Parts: sequence; C-alpha cells; structure tokens
Amino acid sequence: MLFLLVVLVISLCYIVVTKFGPVHTARNVQKYHSRNCTRAKINPIIDAKGNTIYEGINFHGLRHTFATRMIESGESIKTVQDLLGHQDAQTTLNIYTHSLIETKKASADKQNALYEMLNKSL
Repeated sequence: MLFLLVVLVISLCYIVVTKFGPVHTARNVQKYHSRNCTRAKINPIIDAKGNTIYEGINFHGLRHTFATRMIESGESIKTVQDLLGHQDAQTTLNIYTHSLIETKKASADKQNALYEMLNKSL
C-alpha cells in the first residue's frame, strides 16, 4: 500500500503525517523515509552479489543538503540561519563554510578562464 508522507516544517518541529493520520514514532518515520528513498533511487550501492541497494539519506543529511544547496544558490546566510533555527549566522557559517569555499573556487575558475580567453585575443 502506498503511503503518502508529508513533512511540514513549523518552527523547529517536524509534523509527519500519512493518509491515515500522524506518524508518532521515530521508528515509523525512519521506515517511511527509507522506503521513499528506495522508491526515489537515492544513493545507490552495489552489494557483493551485484544487486543494487538504495541506502538513501538520513534526516540530518537531508537538512545538510538543503542548507548547502541554499547557500550555493546564493541565498543569504541570514535566511538559511532562520530556516535552520540557528541562534546566529556565525553558527551557520561555521557549519557550511565548505560550501562557500567551493563556490568561491568555482567563481575564481570562471574568472581565470575569462582572463586566459582575453589574453589569447591580444
């Protein structure tokens, strides 16, 4: 039977419901989340017998991915901080600085490519 899993983020609390009502236990939430990851074919690995198994991603990993993608897309640190519920922006910066470094490196690579293109035309 197909269960619909809806996750609403209200303040710092997660409310998880199915078409039958709320899912109260962490065990049930993990079970449904794992099932949905498998259906979405998230994080495939090949076992010793050659079968494909989908490990999925845990909730913390999902949160980390969300924050990283927000920063990479140019969202303000203050907005990301508010959405994650951090007390201050410095906490967000301390945790997700690697994303900023990667973004800066990509930007520097683009600038270098432009510089090289301009030098060739001279």
